[in-house]
This record gives sequence, structure tokens and C-alpha cells, in this order.
Amino acid sequence: MNFLRTFAAPLALFVVTVANAATPAAGQGGATPDGQKTVSAVWVEREVEFAYMGLTSYYSCDGIQDRVEAILAAIGARPGFKVDTRFCINSPGVERMPWVTIRAALPRPATPEVMEEVAKSDAQRALAAKAKGHHKSPTPEATVPFPARWRTVRLVGGPLGPVQQGDCELVDEMRKQVFEQLGARVVENHIACVPRAVTPGSLNLTLEVLEPVTEKK
Repeated sequence: MNFLRTFAAPLALFVVTVANAATPAAGQGGATPDGQKTVSAVWVEREVEFAYMGLTSYYSCDGIQDRVEAILAAIGARPGFKVDTRFCINSPGVERMPWVTIRAALPRPATPEVMEEVAKSDAQRALAAKAKGHHKSPTPEATVPFPARWRTVRLVGGPLGPVQQGDCELVDEMRKQVFEQLGARVVENHIACVPRAVTPGSLNLTLEVLEPVTEKK
């Protein structure tokens, strides 16, 4: 990742912690060999857009793309997700209001409503592929339920890792417009961004996300 293209002020410590969360969820469940609760889940891909209008930290389009990609990886988005930027009028310099488009998939509980959404999405992709002369079926991993468990992800700003203290406004914007649309749940919000100031401790957000359970060999 090229954070040199990100024009945000660095500060003190960074923490991203991951722990298993025993939070019940919809969908048929089970348990791992060590007794942790699981739910039946499926990958759900969503497209989310937002405009970043920060008062403290400014990014180049490449810089904000790098930062958003790092955050998506930290919360467990399926590899292959895409982040695009628009309205890059000052490229390669900083932008006043870059527009970010995310296409990413996270696991969601395999409720009837979610499975109906997945089926509709698959049908639409199949029709689009047929119109282009392709006849490839949807990938099985995108449509077949799998066991998953909840885990906790904490985003705490610092000089290393996916987020810095200067990313407070960016993470807060993603909290408002991105995380829950993708399937991440905000469980603790201690974000307190101060306009035109980078304040220690201002970036502290806790999310819960589903992750696939892999069998130990």
C-alpha cells in the first residue's frame, strides 16, 4: 500500500484487534469443535458509494483508495473487492471531495431474505453475462451457505496499520455510509473527530463481522 499518497497527519498508537464474539445471529447455527457458536452464512456483494468531505485530513485519490482497501481487508471483505475513485481533478495531488465507490462482499447470516437477495443477484449477473455472450455460472462459493462465526474488529488510530488518527473523519464517514450496508455491525462507537485537529484517542470504533469457519486438519 502506498500511504505516501495519503495526506493525513500521523499520530500515536494503532490497534486493530480481532476476537471471536459469541453474539447470536439469524440463520441455522451449530458449533465449532471448541464449542464456539456458528451460523449459516453466505457471501453478499454490495456496491456502496460515498463522497469524502474532510475538514482535517485530505487525500489524493490514490491515497484514499489505498486507505479504504486496507480497512476493507481488516474487516474481512472477500478477496477481489474493488475500490474506485472519481472527481480526481487535482491528481496526483490532494482532492477536496473525492468520490469513492466500493464493490465488496462480506458474509451475512443466510436468512430467507438474504438468500432471496443472493438469488436475485445471481439471476441478474447470469442475464448480464448472457447478454455479453458469456455463459459462465455463478461461482459456488458465492451462492452456497457455509458455517461462520462472529468476530470483533477494533479500529483504533495510530501511525501503523490500516488507520491513523488522521483518518478519523474517513472512518466516521464509512461508519455512517459503508460498514452496515456491507454487513458489518457497529457495536461500540467512540469516534470523536475534532474539525481541523488531530486528537489522540479520537478514533476508536468496534465492529462485529462474520468470518467463515475453516476446518482444522
